[in-house]
Amino acid sequence: MIVSDLLKYEKLGNGVIIKYDGRLVFVIGKKDYWKKTNDTWIITFTNTGGHVEIGETIIEATHRELNEELGCEVELQSSNQTLYCELEAPKFECYVLEDEITPILIYNSYKLQMTVCVYLGHLSSPPTPMMEVPALLHILPHLVQGGKLRDLLNSGCLIQEQEEYNIPRSAIMVPFGSVKLIAEHWKAFTQLSCFQNYIF
Repeated sequence: MIVSDLLKYEKLGNGVIIKYDGRLVFVIGKKDYWKKTNDTWIITFTNTGGHVEIGETIIEATHRELNEELGCEVELQSSNQTLYCELEAPKFECYVLEDEITPILIYNSYKLQMTVCVYLGHLSSPPTPMMEVPALLHILPHLVQGGKLRDLLNSGCLIQEQEEYNIPRSAIMVPFGSVKLIAEHWKAFTQLSCFQNYIF
């Protein structure tokens, strides 16, 4: 079985879980998506990635998105096991796929009518928030569930902001998309040897 056998929708997305200097690197959502509740900002973070464009393979699109968002090359690491599920009602199945580079996660979203492949990756140089990315959140693996930014920073996490942005330290940082899926089902992922070796 190969990755294409598990692609349910024609619309495809990609993402990468990146570890750098002992922390996981996530992108902060655009300011248009920030929400304010009772004077507190709620700001999402997710992995780097985006949509596969016409004429691109998933791997090509993944490298393009990473370069656009982080300004550096990323070496994708093949996973020896791939978790597969539906985003809106996750029930994981585990596959051993035969592609040269296999994702750690493939999920379908009925709401988005999209299938997303999430890979593991290593940075070739320090990342920088580029283009529409306001900031990068470097988060310790055991804090992937998020929380108040000030508390995360006091616990050893880092934030890298573009000059024109100043993320409120009182903001609540909330995982979104595939990162939310991983955070909510952390145990299922940490049972995979390749994820354990990568994260820890």
